[in-house]
Formats: sequence, C-alpha cells, structure tokens
Amino acid sequence: MSTIHGTSEFRPATARRQHYSPLEAYWNAFREWRKRKRLRATLDDLSGAVIPTLMSAYLVLRYQLWPRAAIAVAVIAFIVHSTATPVAGIGIAVPVFVPVVATAILALVLSREYAAPLAYIGGSMGTLIGADILNLDKIGSLGAPIASIGGAGTFDGIFLTGILAVLLAGLASPSRLRPAS
Repeated sequence: MSTIHGTSEFRPATARRQHYSPLEAYWNAFREWRKRKRLRATLDDLSGAVIPTLMSAYLVLRYQLWPRAAIAVAVIAFIVHSTATPVAGIGIAVPVFVPVVATAILALVLSREYAAPLAYIGGSMGTLIGADILNLDKIGSLGAPIASIGGAGTFDGIFLTGILAVLLAGLASPSRLRPAS
C-alpha cells in the first residue's frame, strides 16, 4: 500500500504556540464592521436606485408611456429638487407627502387609465433625479459618512414616493390596464 499512497511516517506531534492579542480581536472586528458597512451601502444603492430604475423602464416599455412618463419625471424632479433640503451629517431631506400627493395628482391628470404606472415612474425616477442626482454638488459639504445614490435603505424617499403615489392613484382610478400592442 505504501507505493500507492506514499510512505507514512509517524512524527512526534508538535504543538504550535498561538499568540492572542486583544488588540488583534478588536482590529478583526473593526475590519468585519467595515466590510458589512460597504455591503450595506451597495445593497442600499441596489434597492434605492437600480431596482426602481429597472422597474420604471419595464413599465414605460410595457405600457408605451414615453411622453407622459418623461413629463411626469421632469415635473416631479423639479418639485422634489425645490423642496429638498441638505442636512449636515445626514444627507438630503425631502418632505414625505409633498412629492407623493403631487405625483398622484399629476399621474391622474396625465392619464387616468395608466395613473398607477405613471405614478410609480414619476414618483421613483423624479425623486431619484430631483433629490439625489441634482444635489450631487452638495453631497461633499454635508459631512455624511457615506454618499449613496438612492440609498437610505428600503424606506427612503424614492421607495415611499413611488409606492404611496401608486396607492393614491390606484385608489382614485381603479381600472384594468391594457398593455400597449
């Protein structure tokens, strides 16, 4: 058997001395915390910017809402940008119900039949552009620990404006949507 598996030697077991340092434990914990913080920032960006953008693009393509969606996004971006306030140490603050109500009303005015998808597109993309992208020049002076496009987590302005505007527009205009042919 020794020709197939090689020779087996029995060596005396030697114990390795392990060095333990409390400083090393703290350093490892700090490094782990930084990794988790970076992961959280990436996931915040994903949930706050990428997913709403992909969902809005899908709705625009599915229901062929190009001109109305462009109007909704531009108007809501203007409203959100004019009401957004930079807050030191936190980021950009936007009133909760101003963009929601404005988006729902605008979506109903633009198209009663497609009010819900227009409300989502206008609310999420208008807030993303008006609050985040148009305020990129102010981010550096805020002293916020992390600059994240679209990311304060799940319940940020983009998510709330998009979802609440859809709910308001859907309640005011209950109809069945027909995909564009």
